[in-house]
Amino acid sequence: MKTGFLDDGGKTGALLRSHPWTRSGLGPIEQWPDSLRTVVSLMLDSPCPTFLLWGEQRICLYNDGYIPLLGKRHPAALAAPFRQTWPEIWDELSPLIDRAYAGTSTFLEDLPLLVERNGFREQVYFTFSYSPLREPQGGVAGLFCTCTETTGRRQAEAALRYNEARWRSLFEHMQEGFFVAEALRDAQGTIVDFRLVEANPAFEAQRGFEPGTAPGRSIREMLPPVPVALLHAYAEVLESGQPRQFEIDLGPANGRWYEVRARPAEYADRVAVMFLDITARKKAEVALRRSEVQFRRLAQAMPDQAWTARPDGALDWFNDRVYDYTGRTVGDLQGDRWRSIVHADDRPAAEASWARAVVSEAPYQAEFRLRRADGAYRWHIARALPILAEDGSIDRWIGTNTDIETQKRAAELLELRIAQRSRELEKANEELRQSQKMEAVGQLTGGIAHDFNNLLTGVIIGLELMQARLTQGRRDEAERCAGMAMQSAQRAAALTHRLLAFSRRQPLEPRAVCVNELIRSMKELIGRTIGPSIQLDMCECAGLWTTHCDLNQLENTLLNLVINARDAMPDGGRLTIAACNREVGAETLAQHGAGPGEYVCLTVSDDGVGMTPETAARVFEPFYTTKPIGRGTGLGLSMVYGFARQSGGYVQLDSQLGVGTDVSVYLPRYHGAVEESPSYKAQAPLPRAASRTVLVVDDEPQVRELIAALLRDLGHRCLQAADGPDGLEVICSPAHVVDLLITDVGLPGLSGRQLAARARELQPGLKVLFITGYADDAIFDVDAASGVELLNKPFTTAELAARVRRLTAAVETAGTHNG
Repeated sequence: MKTGFLDDGGKTGALLRSHPWTRSGLGPIEQWPDSLRTVVSLMLDSPCPTFLLWGEQRICLYNDGYIPLLGKRHPAALAAPFRQTWPEIWDELSPLIDRAYAGTSTFLEDLPLLVERNGFREQVYFTFSYSPLREPQGGVAGLFCTCTETTGRRQAEAALRYNEARWRSLFEHMQEGFFVAEALRDAQGTIVDFRLVEANPAFEAQRGFEPGTAPGRSIREMLPPVPVALLHAYAEVLESGQPRQFEIDLGPANGRWYEVRARPAEYADRVAVMFLDITARKKAEVALRRSEVQFRRLAQAMPDQAWTARPDGALDWFNDRVYDYTGRTVGDLQGDRWRSIVHADDRPAAEASWARAVVSEAPYQAEFRLRRADGAYRWHIARALPILAEDGSIDRWIGTNTDIETQKRAAELLELRIAQRSRELEKANEELRQSQKMEAVGQLTGGIAHDFNNLLTGVIIGLELMQARLTQGRRDEAERCAGMAMQSAQRAAALTHRLLAFSRRQPLEPRAVCVNELIRSMKELIGRTIGPSIQLDMCECAGLWTTHCDLNQLENTLLNLVINARDAMPDGGRLTIAACNREVGAETLAQHGAGPGEYVCLTVSDDGVGMTPETAARVFEPFYTTKPIGRGTGLGLSMVYGFARQSGGYVQLDSQLGVGTDVSVYLPRYHGAVEESPSYKAQAPLPRAASRTVLVVDDEPQVRELIAALLRDLGHRCLQAADGPDGLEVICSPAHVVDLLITDVGLPGLSGRQLAARARELQPGLKVLFITGYADDAIFDVDAASGVELLNKPFTTAELAARVRRLTAAVETAGTHNG
């Protein structure tokens, strides 16, 4: 639709032409008054941001220039009441609008407003004028506004003021002196001086001027006499247009050094200059040079080799001693080329040590061989220290090399002498140990000889008297003599057990033992042993646990402790034997080498002479005894200790001189089934059993004959062999079916263990009874359930008969006997 005044107007004109005016407050366009048509046409043709308000509703019409100011409010703001368009600033604008509708124009510049036109609040500034739009009759129908947003300009001005303030603050507070000067030229145009246009307070303070008095002065006026080189430098900057940086001494009158940086200023014929006072640095450099000269003079005068290195470890200087020794020239050893004079075998360690020192900044020290000019190598010790700068960083390294060849040779000679002396001492110590061993063996053999002589005397006299009484027909007295000989023989057997216990190699026969019963059974024997001058107290513990050990060895242990306690009370006293349950922790047992747990503790206490700490510390040593020569072997407590350790326990001794001694034997608690207590009465007559074929193999003819005689008395048929091969031949013979093999462990040709293994291969299920006195290979596991048992020598006829009876009974049960 052609409307004439709306034919153009850009985007806004197009929107006005298509707008549904019949529903607006202005009504159809055809009914608009001429005054409104005129001002709308004027507005649309204007390139400036323009809008008008018309009617009582303040309907807003605007041109394309006003669209950016509206932001997202366009196009909803077109033909809408102005209050709806700008509700957030209506309170600021409505008085101005009312004033225009009242007929008064308004002009405002940079009016600050807080608007929301793009989805967020922002501070904006506008410069605008409100002019009334009058009707022909003279009344005001609206207002016309031409506006410009000045937000960008205001922000730029604010930024400029901020930057200027920052620059001015920097200018005023910078420590370096700064000024801008313009060139002064003569009639020919040659620069003869410079006049200061601007100077900061630092420059004025450096020159001793009052603040603000430097501008307007010339350089010649401020620096009499001015260095000509300084004016030439400034002139060169202006003539070439290139900046310059240099250092200058302002002369004796000033006595200060400056670092100068000059560049052309923004204005023609002006130069900007910054002064930095470097007097302290220059003095330090002079002092450093003097120090360097003094150091090198001192280093050259040193008898040792001296060198320096950079912070990174690269060597950069050597004194003449280095070049004289190596035959090298200046420059040959710089950097890492010093390695070429180090012996190849020493080079890796020397390089690694130097690298570690450089990284850790720690003093350096290393020993290596350096090659002399004639090719010979000599040992040197190198030392270096880091020299630190004021900031704590390494400024350089200073090092020396000292010839230690003579010291090295002396040290090697000393080491040889020490080694030789050590060998001599070791030889002397070995001789001393051998002497001590021989003394200990002598003491042992003396004690054993004394004991065995006594025991053998009892055996020999008893047997001789038995023979005499039998010849005389006095049989009752012969039996009594035989009993005394038997007691002596049993005591001799106990002595051998003590020796084996000392070595911890006796074949133990552990079983469940009630210590209370053992103490009760030995009460009479102990009483006879200690005599009437010593009072015996025996304390039993209710609910005492069971332990698992060799009963005979425990008896010997208790008897040994009782005898030692008796000997410690020569004038009589009190002897106490007690047993109790103990739970022992790991800390207590750590020193004894046993594990934590539950133990049965057997303690023998006396109030005798006691021991010194030195004696108490040695009582468990083998052969050590405090008794006179011939009265003891030194094996008593050693046997106790060995038995306890072999049984999984330990021994603890507490003694105080003049007070008494407590010896406690700890044996592990046993949780298994308890066997019937042993009988300490005389053995019943040997019963006869069903006849079996038994092979006896022993290299001792007397032992073999006696065992055979006993077996025949028991009703068995007996075969004999003197060694392992003969025994195996009997087993292999088809003429015999052997029911039981009794063999010594230590046999010539073929050991008892080997013989039994071969025999059980040929005859599975064969019953075997090993007999042994002592041998390394006698300590092995036996299995009674499979028909293999072990019997220790010496043994009684009752013990042998009991074992034979049990094994042959097993043969009878299995139905493998030889009828």
